[in-house]
Amino acid sequence: MIGRIQGQLAEKNPPEILVDCNGVGYEVLVPMSTFTTCRAWATRSAC
Repeated sequence: MIGRIQGQLAEKNPPEILVDCNGVGYEVLVPMSTFTTCRAWATRSAC
């Protein structure tokens, strides 16, 4: 299991985000409640 990912937010496709970490893309499942409550997403992401 991965506990933390830090990198660029590459894509948002609910219920997933794609985080680019030094050229490796990680698809992360995000609860829909997070998408609805977080209107502004930073370009740098820590999950």
